[in-house]
Amino acid sequence: MLSFKRLPAAVVIVSAFLCMSASAYAGCSEMDAQCFMTTNGETQPQRCTITVCASASSYWSYWQFSDGTTLSHTSSTEESKIQINDKPGFLIPNSILKENLTCYGDEQMSTIDCAKDVLL
Repeated sequence: MLSFKRLPAAVVIVSAFLCMSASAYAGCSEMDAQCFMTTNGETQPQRCTITVCASASSYWSYWQFSDGTTLSHTSSTEESKIQINDKPGFLIPNSILKENLTCYGDEQMSTIDCAKDVLL
């Protein structure tokens, strides 16, 4: 009979590593960023705080602007949801933006919220 004590330590470590779920590998970060808000064609700089959390299977970001505007983006293998002030929004494709910008818009494109030099 093979005893657990005789198993090499490496086999035990590798086995434990393989048994961990993908959600166990997660992290969060919060940063102050230079943001811009364009409303009805007028662009205003805004201070904002962006919190980003991610794991192997999901992503969550929350933007808080100095004027009280909020933006949230949650994404998982099942769905993706973007909200600006609790209303539906969307991610503007990088291919139509200037470099180093991440932007979201509301459904009517009346408001566009962007962050500069932020990798999300």
